[in-house]
Amino acid sequence: MHFLRTTVFYALVTLISLLTGVAIGADLPGNNYFSSGIQAFAEGKYEKALELFQAANKVGLNSSELHYNLGVTYYRLKRYPEAGKEFERLSKVPETEPLAHYNLGLIALATGKKADAKNHFKITSRTATDKKLRTLADDQLRELVTGKKGSWLSGYISLAPGYDDNVYLIADDEVIVGNVKDYFMEYTGAATLQLSGTRENGLQLKGTAYYQDYLDANEFDFGNLHIGPEFDRKLGRWNTSLAGFVDRSYIDKDLFEQIYTADLRGSREIYRNLDLRLRYQFSYIDAESPYQDLSGNRHRMTAGLRSILWGTDTRLDYTFELNDRDDPDFPTRHTMALLADRDLSDVWSVGVNASYRYSDYQSSDREDKRIWLGARISRSIPWGFRAFGKYDHIRNISSLDESDFSSNVFSIGLERFF
Repeated sequence: MHFLRTTVFYALVTLISLLTGVAIGADLPGNNYFSSGIQAFAEGKYEKALELFQAANKVGLNSSELHYNLGVTYYRLKRYPEAGKEFERLSKVPETEPLAHYNLGLIALATGKKADAKNHFKITSRTATDKKLRTLADDQLRELVTGKKGSWLSGYISLAPGYDDNVYLIADDEVIVGNVKDYFMEYTGAATLQLSGTRENGLQLKGTAYYQDYLDANEFDFGNLHIGPEFDRKLGRWNTSLAGFVDRSYIDKDLFEQIYTADLRGSREIYRNLDLRLRYQFSYIDAESPYQDLSGNRHRMTAGLRSILWGTDTRLDYTFELNDRDDPDFPTRHTMALLADRDLSDVWSVGVNASYRYSDYQSSDREDKRIWLGARISRSIPWGFRAFGKYDHIRNISSLDESDFSSNVFSIGLERFF
């Protein structure tokens, strides 16, 4: 049904552009064959339409409209390899790239290649300037991930037991190292409620909840609640959002700090299959005793790039953080982060992440360097769940001995998108 709606919509666009071309060069045999092919396709005579489109190509017609209609006709005839070749050709033309990738996604779905389909729909969602086409791609992505089409409510739940070989707590700038080994249970939940409009142009309410509960080292238990509205808007070629969030963090079930954040984001394609992402966050932090020196203001500015490279969703970000806290020695921070996620097949996915954070303290000689490496593998299982395994290595190098540590964290779990 998605394909039929897209075909009808773009067939009309093609026909309008064609009428202009035919009026100028109506005597050209290629245009005559093409016009007859459009008519045959509209009548459901796909074999005849294919013959006419091929004839138009043989006599010299080589337009994007012709190759699009060849691809559509091959698809209708279930000749998927030939259809794929036509849309691959069109995917290299900036004007037709989003539509071509959408149709390549449909071909991948028809041939049982869900991982490839997801990559093509992601490119369409990011690059399409046509609202209808973006909506179709987003619906396909949502259905691939959650098993259902567009909904006013979406979310995520996860339950993961794990093991930490050196229990630690990093909350804001507070670093507590336990020098003990322990098992834990990790709970994660998130939900998005569409209050009005659409994902691109509308108002949402977002919320997340997280809790890490250690078996014995209860003083390291950490929880966070995060909630707030987000307004999304398409401005020209920019996808933008403005949000306001409230966070409440807990250590061993006692309130640690409250954070009030204004969050502004923007992203756009700057080159074929390359997105620029910008983000600014202003946060006011109200920390509880005995951590009250963490109270104050925080500014975070992030610039990043995102691309699909060899079927891998790849992101590279740089974040600059300025602080004005009650603690006069609070650091300025620089963080580089690389994330890559890839669907190996329709059921298996892998991901890796690496980050380096440098903290330069304002009134002392202290310096901290944190290296974080992670790897993840997951597999879809019945009833819409995924099973996953995750490994994280954290190395914090500090001129302050009590903040110098390393840790290896292993976890397995179940997750589900809805």
